[in-house]
Amino acid sequence: FLIYLEQVTHFFVPTDDAFKKLGLQNAPDNLLSNKEGLSVLLSHFVKGRLYDRDIKNNTTLTSLSNRTLHIIRKPGTNGTVEGANIIEKEVFVYNLGTMFYIDSVIFGSEIPEPVTETTTAGVPPTTTVRDTELTVESGTYPDALLE
Repeated sequence: FLIYLEQVTHFFVPTDDAFKKLGLQNAPDNLLSNKEGLSVLLSHFVKGRLYDRDIKNNTTLTSLSNRTLHIIRKPGTNGTVEGANIIEKEVFVYNLGTMFYIDSVIFGSEIPEPVTETTTAGVPPTTTVRDTELTVESGTYPDALLE
């Protein structure tokens, strides 16, 4: 992924609320690491630095996942990319490129469902459990969490 960022890039960045709309606010960190997830992630990046003046009605851009992104921009608006509203534009990131914040995840319906696994583990046979270990307070400093 980092090889893509070695060049000046434009980012369409979904807000936290965009991920919440998809129910992904508590998704595991590796959710976008499989083939489909990585394709969705790379769909938010375009080679080169884009400015507000580049976001024109009926413009198409090619993302780093080699997908075509359709821009719609009506007079007096920031525009949309694949239906996601651009809510903040031209946020400059030093020498990496520019960010435009959007209110939806582009191609978000293609993100695989998060898999949650529940495991239960018993006490390993070589472990000794001592009742006092959890109840006896040692140390001389007060507990910062209880203050």
